[in-house]
Amino acid sequence: MFAQNDSIIGTSFNDRLLGYNGQDTLIGGAGNDTLIGGAGNDTLIGGVGNDFYYVDSSADVINEASSLPGEIDLVVSSATSFTLGANVERLVLQTGAIAGTGNNLNNSISGNAANNQLIGGAGNDTLNGGVGNDVLVGGAGNDILIGETGIDRFTFNAPNEGIDTLLNFSVADDTIAVSAAGFGGGLSVGVLASAQFIVGASAINSEQRFIYNQISGALFFDRDGLGGTEQIQIARIGAGLVMTSGDFSVIA
Repeated sequence: MFAQNDSIIGTSFNDRLLGYNGQDTLIGGAGNDTLIGGAGNDTLIGGVGNDFYYVDSSADVINEASSLPGEIDLVVSSATSFTLGANVERLVLQTGAIAGTGNNLNNSISGNAANNQLIGGAGNDTLNGGVGNDVLVGGAGNDILIGETGIDRFTFNAPNEGIDTLLNFSVADDTIAVSAAGFGGGLSVGVLASAQFIVGASAINSEQRFIYNQISGALFFDRDGLGGTEQIQIARIGAGLVMTSGDFSVIA
């Protein structure tokens, strides 16, 4: 443990490097290293191996080597918000109402007991909100979104970002939010109009936009209803749910 603006370099073994106050630089090298910057805006460089980072500031910088097959790096954050840098796969939010954002890898992002916002990147991500009223945004890719308990919001920015799987979706508590700008189709901000939702296999008139197949659990979007544009599957929710337009909100 050091006290100023320190530069600490590890070995080729499994090192535990701990900074303190100040703007520290920790360099793990080869091996499965643990890097804890401490207070201050730190730079943590893991190198090759399955590395563990602990960050307590959104200004902390992680530089991780390109991952070899089978390597998984983990960040645990107590900062108010944190975005994964390149080549890091996993993010765990420690305590408090923290926001976590992924990168272009297949990320695993886990929340805590508070109200978290989890945002995936370009990969096939797994977002687990945990306890709390969470906002889950899968982004591009075929993502797995797990709300668990609480009043959760599953957000979709566009219909062509992949097919997300929603686990633990509660009709009583949770909401599917869709972007009016990203989806188009005449959506207006607010609760989805009842005429724009149907339970069935496909739209049966020109007004319907969202189709929930109660048998398969698939959720589709159709930009023009019964028009010439084909419906697009955007999610798997679970079969047998009693869904209505009230389970959807339209955001800007």
